[in-house]
Amino acid sequence: MLGGAAVLISLLAPAAHDPVPAAASKPAFKSVNYAVAVDESASLAPDDMKAEKAAAARIAVGDVSSASHVTVFGFAAAESGDQRAVDPVCPRTTLDAAGRDSIGGCVGKLHSRKKDEGTGTDFPSAIRQGVHELSSGTDPSVPRVLFLLTDGQMDVTGSPQYGDPAHRKDEGERQLDLELKNARAQGVQIWPLGFGPDPDKAQLDRMAAGGYQKGCVELPSALPTADKVSGAKDLGAKLEKVFAAAHCLRYQPGSSPQLPPATMEVGISPLATVGSIVVDKSDPR
Repeated sequence: MLGGAAVLISLLAPAAHDPVPAAASKPAFKSVNYAVAVDESASLAPDDMKAEKAAAARIAVGDVSSASHVTVFGFAAAESGDQRAVDPVCPRTTLDAAGRDSIGGCVGKLHSRKKDEGTGTDFPSAIRQGVHELSSGTDPSVPRVLFLLTDGQMDVTGSPQYGDPAHRKDEGERQLDLELKNARAQGVQIWPLGFGPDPDKAQLDRMAAGGYQKGCVELPSALPTADKVSGAKDLGAKLEKVFAAAHCLRYQPGSSPQLPPATMEVGISPLATVGSIVVDKSDPR
C-alpha cells in the first residue's frame, strides 16, 4: 500500500501559513550531513527499541540527496571502567546507491543494552558524539542535523564520570547544558524523536531548543522541534518534514493512500524553483 506522497517545495513557493518574501529567500541546500543517535537504555521496552531501529534505518536512507551523508550510533551509559556510553554502528556514509544498500546491515547492530553493558541514558555523551561526527572533517556550509531517538529520560546516576553519586543528576544537567551550547556553536541542529508510551516532552523540547536555530531563518517551519512517534504509521510524514526543513524546503502532504495501481496527485506551485516528490511504499506489494 502506498503510504502517501509528499512534495518538498522551495522557499519561493507560496504558503498561506508561512509567507516569505521572495527577496529574502535562499537557494535550497544540495546536501545535508546527518547523525542518528539511538537510545539503547533499559528504560525502553523491546517494542520501542524495534521501532527506534526501524526509524534509524528510515532516516539513514530517506534524504532526497545522493550527496548527503549519515552516521548512526547507539548510546546508553558507561557505568564501569570497561563500558562505554556510545556504540558506533554505521560510520559516515554517502547516501548514494551503494551507501544506501549498506545502511540496513549496520543499523541492525543496534540493540537494547544488558546490565553488564551499562543501561542508563547519557544525553551529554550522545550529543557530544553527534556533534563530533558532524563537525569533524566536514564542510561547515553544509547543514548539520542530529536526530536523537529516545524516551527522553536522562539517567546518569550509575555513571562514575559524573562524580559523587549524590550529585550525578545535577552534574548530568550541567554537562547537558554545555553540550547543547557546543552543538549550537558548531551549527548542529537537534531534532529529538520521542519513543515509548510517555516520552519526557519537556526534556526533548529542551534539547531541540538548545541546538542550532539559524539553519533556515526565513522558514519558521524549519526550526528544530521535538516530536512523539506513536508508530510506523506517522513516522514517514514526520521525517519528510525534517528532511524538507534541513534543505530549507517547504513540505506538503500528497493525496490519501491508495492501493496500486493508482494515480496520486500532488500540487506544485508554479513559483517553485526546486523540489522532490517522495513516495513512501511501506508494503512491498
